Amino acid sequence: MMTALQENELLAAVRLPLLADDARFGFFEFSRRAGDFGLTMALVVLRVENGRIIDPRIGLGGVEDRPARNEAAEAVLAGEVISDALLVAAGEAAAASVSPMEDIHAPASYRAHLVKNGVLSALRKALS
Repeated sequence: MMTALQENELLAAVRLPLLADDARFGFFEFSRRAGDFGLTMALVVLRVENGRIIDPRIGLGGVEDRPARNEAAEAVLAGEVISDALLVAAGEAAAASVSPMEDIHAPASYRAHLVKNGVLSALRKALS
């Protein structure tokens, strides 16, 4: 829960590209109590053209030792027609592609379950 910067290092800049005007997003976080670190977080950013998901980006946090994009779930979604079965498949792909950490807060299997449902929830929010 600490930065990886050393005492003699300084973060000088972070550059993030602007999202397209038609970008949609959804976020999911699960923590045991309000204000706690999230056991699992999922952020989804995507665009929709003619009922198809375009340029999906899915980020997960609290699952492995660092936040990361989940390219397995992105690949399931890219260019596909929106359906509930597709969203469920993306959540399942995300859960199957991670190696969740296990600690005193949650076993790995529980974090994997949260990934599956968290990605699904974030997708539904992005598409609502």
